[in-house]
Amino acid sequence: YTKPHPPLLMGGQSPAASRRAARFGLPFQPASDDQALHALYRSECAKRGQKPQLYAPGSGAMVWVAEDPDREWARIGSYLLYEARVYSSWQPPQQTRSAVHSRATTVEELRAEGLYKILTPEQCLQHAAQQRRLMLYPLCGGTPPEIAWQGLELFDAKVRPQLEALSI
Repeated sequence: YTKPHPPLLMGGQSPAASRRAARFGLPFQPASDDQALHALYRSECAKRGQKPQLYAPGSGAMVWVAEDPDREWARIGSYLLYEARVYSSWQPPQQTRSAVHSRATTVEELRAEGLYKILTPEQCLQHAAQQRRLMLYPLCGGTPPEIAWQGLELFDAKVRPQLEALSI
């Protein structure tokens, strides 16, 4: 599914996630630079005769697609903030172990940080072209699935068809 299309990555921060990515033959993007997870992933790929493809943590903003980003922030910002605060609570003081590390205490602060982005289809294409990657992240922090599907359907209708032209 990833050739000739953009790669589908398996993310995670556990041995199970490392093994799962290898089992499905997918590139792996752990949430931190945990060398033990990297080694486990490489080992599992070798057992299956697959070439490991590791992606660095924190390689891009997490993106949603919406026709009206302001309205979408009002609708799902609290879910994004919840996720960001939970991930940050797992971090040791003065040390960042995860790509999802925020100091935000309000939705407005989170939006200003730029770790989470809600973009129009046009902005999403510009972002993908500039970054040469796109981390679509439609479901997190308890976001209702029906809201996530709306963003995915918009992505599929207005963004995905144009990504091939960008060769991302």
